[in-house]
Amino acid sequence: MYPSIMESDFKITTTPIPDTDNKLMNEIDKKDFMQISSSLVHHKVNNYMVTLSKLLKLKEKYPEHKRIYNLIGICYQILGDSDSLEKIIIETYQRFPNYLFAKTGYVSYWMSKNDYSKFEEVFDGKYNLKSIYPSRDEFHVTEAITFFFVCGRYFASKRKLSIAKKYKNMIFELSPSSREVMILHQDILSAQRMRK
Repeated sequence: MYPSIMESDFKITTTPIPDTDNKLMNEIDKKDFMQISSSLVHHKVNNYMVTLSKLLKLKEKYPEHKRIYNLIGICYQILGDSDSLEKIIIETYQRFPNYLFAKTGYVSYWMSKNDYSKFEEVFDGKYNLKSIYPSRDEFHVTEAITFFFVCGRYFASKRKLSIAKKYKNMIFELSPSSREVMILHQDILSAQRMRK
């Protein structure tokens, strides 16, 4: 029996969660970082190599700023540099093991290699955000979608399809046309075929 996965004891918001890591930066670097972050999120980057170079310099200057690592990973993914992507995913998780995006990135990386065992290791049998972060009452929609996605994929791999469908439905409520809904739908269909 799995614990409750329903996410009703906290708020999911589209308002940006205050980034305490930004306090580490001087004002010029903070402004540059926010501009880079916005352009990556909104797919308005002219040159990913230039953006990556800027992010690597910021990482060197601010090695404790977690989001820099995320954005570097996005650049490597878009540039098709799978070796560097693997390294930054593993480095991010090793440096920030309690950071949600480090956890989900690490688990997703191993899932892409058909290794679903890392899920239990990383999330320690916890299937909802509040049980992982009991002191938080609010999560950004991207955090929720990313977490629901890895949970749904994990349960689809275990052939626990009713649970996987619950996660898919939670993502659908937040973002009906997201790629996560489509991928999870395919995972569930594949698991149903394998059951037969």
